[in-house]
Formats: sequence, C-alpha cells, structure tokens
Amino acid sequence: GTELQDSAGNQLIEFVSTPGAVNHFKITNQTNNNTPVLEAVGTDADIDLGLKAKGNGGVEIQSKLKLGYQIMTSNGNVDVDVPLTFFNAGGALTIGMPDGDERGEIKYLVNQNSGTATITPTSLQNFSTITLAVNQSCTLIWDTAEWIVINTGIDSAGAILS
Repeated sequence: GTELQDSAGNQLIEFVSTPGAVNHFKITNQTNNNTPVLEAVGTDADIDLGLKAKGNGGVEIQSKLKLGYQIMTSNGNVDVDVPLTFFNAGGALTIGMPDGDERGEIKYLVNQNSGTATITPTSLQNFSTITLAVNQSCTLIWDTAEWIVINTGIDSAGAILS
C-alpha cells in the first residue's frame, strides 16, 4: 500500500490495496452551511461503511450524534432506511413498518403531537402492534426475521405492545 504523511513525516493515513476491489470511499466537500460526505461507493448495490478500532478500542464520536429522520403527518409506512421517525399529527395515525434488511439495524419511533400512532410492523417479535400515545417512544432492532422492541419510554407509561 501507500501512505499519506503529515508535515513531520509521520504516517497519517495508510492505504491498503485489495486485488479486484470494486468498492471504495468517496469524499465530497461542500459549500457554506452544507455537510461534507464520506460515503461507500462501488459496483455492489448495497455497501456498508465500516469503522474499526484496534484491540479493545472503540469508535469514539467526539461531538453530538445526529440521526437522519422523517416526519409523518399522515397514514403510511415508516422508512426503515432512515433511523428516526417522528409522528406529528393532530389525529390518530395508522402506520405500517416493513421488515429491515440487515441484522443490527436500529429504528427509533417518537410520537410528538396529540394523536395516537398505531404501528403495525410486518414482523414483530411476540407482538403485532405498537401503540404510541403523545410523547411516547419506542426503539427497535432488526434481527434477520423480525423487529425486536428493546426500549419504550419518554413518559412513565411507555408504549403499549399488543
């Protein structure tokens, strides 16, 4: 491989070549008030973006973590490709939730307004629906065949699972 060095001649970044590689990183800069992007690109249709620490080290996020989100004001399906969905309607919502794609996907659901949100995932472990009243939330994780509820909350009652 090759490397980039800092001004003192120390290794800053190491590049390792992989024979036959078809996937790689793309870095896009941006103008004022826009977000630069580091993304995985290549010939594969679905490409994960991996970050790996060494030994017992972990990946340290040194600033707040901001999630992509959708806001639903009417009936429909949540977008499982976006990690956070806010329900924000004055009346009741009936929501569908498709299956996930890969084990470990996390989905956050938050109901913000005065209507109840009733979510019916295609596959939900031990239950068939999640009902969120105002200011209630639910966190789910996909486990290859079904969504698993790992947390409910915001208010003391939590979500109603049925």
